[in-house]
Amino acid sequence: MHGYQLIKAMEHKTGGLYSPSAGSVYPNLQLLEDMGLIESADADGKKLYRMTEEGAAYLREQTQSGSDGEAHWKGRGRHRPHGGRHGKHLLKAMMKEWSEAVIAMAKASESARAFPDSAEAAQFRELMTNLKNDLDRLLERMPQPEAADAGEGSDESRPVGESTSNGNGADRNGADRNGDHEPTDEKGAR
Repeated sequence: MHGYQLIKAMEHKTGGLYSPSAGSVYPNLQLLEDMGLIESADADGKKLYRMTEEGAAYLREQTQSGSDGEAHWKGRGRHRPHGGRHGKHLLKAMMKEWSEAVIAMAKASESARAFPDSAEAAQFRELMTNLKNDLDRLLERMPQPEAADAGEGSDESRPVGESTSNGNGADRNGADRNGDHEPTDEKGAR
């Protein structure tokens, strides 16, 4: 696997919520190589990495000691709705509409992690579990947006890299591609 593939794999594992930069990935690959846990070889002008026997032994040791790094990644793709769209777009939209609630959840989550044995942490975990279950039941009954169908005209039916821009830096629906600005009309007015 080469570095770009690793970046894409990490992005996929997190449902698009995290996409590491080359500046963070390549130094870590070099460190792992210096430690003898991976090795690299050039193939077709690309540097390909693979785990060494020492790296595999280290991974087995970590897994047996209860440090299952893979468990952290299990289910991460669930953030990606049907059709393959990244969850970060959904989260950005939700943050605009429900920012106070999301910030309150994040603060309560941080406090629950800092004091996991407190009654408040237990209450927070119960509240979040109930919320998740209630939302799952609600979603089963709710109609899903057309974009999730990956039909014609949706982002999923377009090849990667093909622009939906209307020429003013916004997509065809008027939303800024970065989600940082208000929608615009066809002439670019806000």
